[in-house]
Amino acid sequence: SHSGMLAVAAAVIIAPIAEELFYRGFLFGALSQRFGALVACIVTIVVFSLAHLWQTWGAWGAVTSLVLTAVVLTLLRWWTGSVTVPMLVHLVHNGIIVYFSLASTETG
Repeated sequence: SHSGMLAVAAAVIIAPIAEELFYRGFLFGALSQRFGALVACIVTIVVFSLAHLWQTWGAWGAVTSLVLTAVVLTLLRWWTGSVTVPMLVHLVHNGIIVYFSLASTETG
């Protein structure tokens, strides 16, 4: 269906781009300039994780995966000095999750 394809596009493409621009672009950038990269990393990881916690609440393996994803994306931003690298990784990450989610629903 068209609405299903739109939801997939939002999850795989729009959300990661918007999130990276906000979390690793704006938030990390502003905090890094004011407080340094370490504080920027910690705060960005915590804020990103808390914003997504509702999606994984109670499933502690998923919460751990979420926090690990936040750590990797934020460290990529710090190490590369670019929001493009974590954005691409986030796009691939979400694409893989959606692919396996759709594949598991089709096979029953």
